[in-house]
Amino acid sequence: MRQTTVAENQAQLDIVYRKTVIIFLVLLASLLIYAGLGLFLIEPPGQADVPSKARVPVYVAAIFLGLGAIAIRRRMFREMKLQTVIAEGGVKAILEHLFRISVICAALGESIGVLGLVLGIMSGERTDTIRLVVVGLLVIIFSFPRYNAWQGLIQYAESIGLH
Repeated sequence: MRQTTVAENQAQLDIVYRKTVIIFLVLLASLLIYAGLGLFLIEPPGQADVPSKARVPVYVAAIFLGLGAIAIRRRMFREMKLQTVIAEGGVKAILEHLFRISVICAALGESIGVLGLVLGIMSGERTDTIRLVVVGLLVIIFSFPRYNAWQGLIQYAESIGLH
């Protein structure tokens, strides 16, 4: 099996990171679109078609999705887990792992925004949409990958001889 060079690893990192950032930007833009749709589609102040007690499960689901994103990120980015991924597959495996987990966490944030738009349309309340879109934005921002951290993991893999 051919060993990759440091320059090749850096190029792979740049490609995967750029792809991840593009996905994050698209998800952030879509949340802003949901907020805009909520503001334009929902008549102010409307009579709520959905009683306030019926909104609670949607807010609870949003909380679980947000906490789930945080839990996944913390669990899958623990040092021991990352070392295991590096040991089993080297640089390519760690890049795939970082990409996959980052996108999953961002998708959970996106789903919170979708819940907000649906709830806002059903309830006739703009605030439902705005609240949940803001929570979705926070989850995505929290999940945004840090280039220096990714680069540090690649350098660690190279330092122990795994390319």
